[in-house]
Amino acid sequence: SAPRWSHDGRRLYFVETPPPFSDGEDGETTLWSADLVSGAARIEAQSPLIVPDYALARDESGAWVTARTGTVWW
Repeated sequence: SAPRWSHDGRRLYFVETPPPFSDGEDGETTLWSADLVSGAARIEAQSPLIVPDYALARDESGAWVTARTGTVWW
């Protein structure tokens, strides 16, 4: 969910969320990015506390992600 293009259009960012009734083993939300030229994907952030809401830094040096605790993480 929450797909977004990088500022230069070379990467696609998206969020993978666990199933709604997972048994806890698959309970981490993951922010991914994929290089559109090579197809390589990488994990940008991963935690059971992340919600699928994020903002990319303008220079793409990182992302702000919202946590279930009401805080924002870099």
